Amino acid sequence: MTNCGPGKYGAATFSARGFVQSAECYSCDNSCAECVGSGTGQCTSCKAGFYLERWTGTKTFGAGDMVKYGTCKSKTVYALNGGVFTRDVWAPNDGKAQNSNV
Repeated sequence: MTNCGPGKYGAATFSARGFVQSAECYSCDNSCAECVGSGTGQCTSCKAGFYLERWTGTKTFGAGDMVKYGTCKSKTVYALNGGVFTRDVWAPNDGKAQNSNV
């Protein structure tokens, strides 16, 4: 199977003898830069403007490689479920990014 590229993941169908019968590329969720499957909770990295909120699981691949995945959340959305929201703030006086609670 070839690499599907950024924003996509691959899925294969195998024969009874373990040979690949078909392989296709599918789109990740819009917030994911890379993913292991469709849906918001299967991102391995996020697009600009998003952060990976938490790990929701791990996926093991044929060679024993494990990948953790989670949910990408917008950096500009307030978390109202008891969490603390932080966002990047540009501090022009010293040129460094700072975090602030909103």
